Amino acid sequence: MTIAYFADSSADIYGSVTLQDLNLDPEVATVMRGRRGTAAALGLAFGTLLLFVITGPYRKGDRRAWYAILCSVGVFAAVAAVRVLVLGTWLGASTALILLGIVVIALLLDMKRLSGPA
Repeated sequence: MTIAYFADSSADIYGSVTLQDLNLDPEVATVMRGRRGTAAALGLAFGTLLLFVITGPYRKGDRRAWYAILCSVGVFAAVAAVRVLVLGTWLGASTALILLGIVVIALLLDMKRLSGPA
């Protein structure tokens, strides 16, 4: 989020290329930084929602919260996998897959607690 909103354009790097190297119209550079800001906002919103689910219903043993967490992270990983298939790049996709692995392991470790009476 810092790069999208507050850094100068020389810090805006995509892979090994900066926006200045591309000699783009300044409006295109602004659009690209806006997209990066939108992605950061969605990431923060997803994280906040996840924290509220974990500290509320999930902590109280609600099984639907377990499935909600699993489904949300699964959708996140699926969208990242589509990026690999359609765009042919792993940039950013590995983060989603690592997060999926960590969350699935954490949910499986806590499955016994939630397997009691509904």
